[in-house]
Amino acid sequence: MSNEQLESLNTLFEENKFEEIIAQIGESEVEKSFLPKLALAYFHTESYGKSAELFERLSVGSKDAVRWFNLCTSAIMAGDTQKGLDALHQAIKLNREKETNGEGIPTPFMQLYATRALLDSGKYNQAFNQLNELAEIYGELSITDTHFLYMRGVPFFDEFINLSKEILGKQEVTDAKQWVSYVSSRLDEDGKEAMKQLV
Repeated sequence: MSNEQLESLNTLFEENKFEEIIAQIGESEVEKSFLPKLALAYFHTESYGKSAELFERLSVGSKDAVRWFNLCTSAIMAGDTQKGLDALHQAIKLNREKETNGEGIPTPFMQLYATRALLDSGKYNQAFNQLNELAEIYGELSITDTHFLYMRGVPFFDEFINLSKEILGKQEVTDAKQWVSYVSSRLDEDGKEAMKQLV
């Protein structure tokens, strides 16, 4: 692959022209440095199997938490939930070190996006289990103020509420009212008020 071709592909990627990237590459050999972007192009065009396959190759022996996280969401959307959850576990493990240095995707956001992927792929019980992990984070902090959460790399509370609305009625893991009551009991007044939307 020539430098000109690589430059052209990088430009297309910056412009979110993912289908054009895939068409332009076809069956040709891809420069190693471009493979993560090609995997993302597959993901954004809903070719989740190809995306997962490529991210799996890229993740072997890698200490890059973002690669493992991309494998997580790709595998879940491709229907391989266990592989996705294993990759999430690895991403979180690798991420802890980077987070302390102020780098990487904050772990609560990884959990939020993984929860969304599980919900979108119809895995409601697994989505609830991840939602519960998020609930633990909010419960430990107890404060749901937007600025407070932002400074700690935690998704805004309304994102958690919106996900909860979509998941609670579909999961079969727990009694939704009891869960809402338990989570609410650990939150500040604003959090308790927001949780009332779920009852």
